[in-house]
Amino acid sequence: MPAYNLFGQVVANPKPPPNTGTLLTWAHDAENTIIGFRLYRSFILIAAEDQLNNLVRQYFDLSAGNCMTYYVFAAYHSANGQWQETTPSNQWLSTCP
Repeated sequence: MPAYNLFGQVVANPKPPPNTGTLLTWAHDAENTIIGFRLYRSFILIAAEDQLNNLVRQYFDLSAGNCMTYYVFAAYHSANGQWQETTPSNQWLSTCP
């Protein structure tokens, strides 16, 4: 089951610099069937299941750039023990000037 309801917002960074970052949140209903999540920014992996375990539902991205596309995938082990990803969540696009 893929993650869903991916949403982002630019918020103040409690430990600047930088002064702001993008807080990303998502939903997933079956944490006992996955290992964790993989978060991609503009098709580059920025956080993986070692950082985003199956209970995590948010990530603070300090690279608050414009026109960034984000996706979240749930990571799990297949029946033969190989790492797999679900289909992606909806995409979230940061503000473009």
